[in-house]
Amino acid sequence: MVALNTERRVFLWRIRPIASPHEANGADRASGDKVVVSLDEIIRLLEAEHSAGRGRVFLSDTGRILDDDEEPDEKNRLYIAEIARDPNRGVITLLINRGDPNIASPSFINTVEGTVRTEPPAEDEVPGASAHLVIADKATADGHRACFEQMPHVSSTLVRTPLSGS
Repeated sequence: MVALNTERRVFLWRIRPIASPHEANGADRASGDKVVVSLDEIIRLLEAEHSAGRGRVFLSDTGRILDDDEEPDEKNRLYIAEIARDPNRGVITLLINRGDPNIASPSFINTVEGTVRTEPPAEDEVPGASAHLVIADKATADGHRACFEQMPHVSSTLVRTPLSGS
């Protein structure tokens, strides 16, 4: 089967907001009690971090999220580029970008001349990918419905990890 130019892999998730770490809301670590938080509280926190320029995680050359004490590469990161609420449609949309200096620059083939041209990024640029995470703002019994379009070279787990705080 031939893949279509418009083909994308879309994940359908159910999201249940849970505070993490427990200390964030005074939960008892020994009992393991989960503190109930709303999606609105989490989105407000993400909006504040985005506005302050902190809505991102830095990654290692292997794609692992760096610890706070490790030296980050500004170009190697996953970040929230945009957050939009649409109350008329009942959704919250996050545009998530991934800059990866380890991805090869795009190449263009001239089929007439049989040549290949590689387009390197400018000094402050890096190859990357983008994807949307769309979340229903109203919960059902199973949680909030969400859709995430997979990015090339980026696992859904890599995106879920910093959003879940685990």
